Amino acid sequence: MPDLRTHRLKDGYTIQEWSLLQALQLQANSGMLLTNPRVTGFPSFTKAVRFHFKLDDDKEAPKTCKKLYAYLKQKGYYNGRPNQGRNSIHTTEEQNERTREVEEERAGS
Repeated sequence: MPDLRTHRLKDGYTIQEWSLLQALQLQANSGMLLTNPRVTGFPSFTKAVRFHFKLDDDKEAPKTCKKLYAYLKQKGYYNGRPNQGRNSIHTTEEQNERTREVEEERAGS
């Protein structure tokens, strides 16, 4: 079993990185918090994302939730890790195929 702290998903992100991006997206789109942001050790998901992805040094990176989400989306963070090829991105089709495989394995056991 892989170490969940360092294991990289197919899109190149760790589970922590992926969770931070999903929480930021949910908060930006709906205003709902996925969980208490203080769990991350920061007062907001925006600050946690900026720190974790080393955006504090990036002068262009916004400091508000909605603007940071739009900035990261524009930079390709929601399409897999930036500067990686298209092959590293999860597609819905691949996810559905993998789910079917797992269900078939369980049914056959």
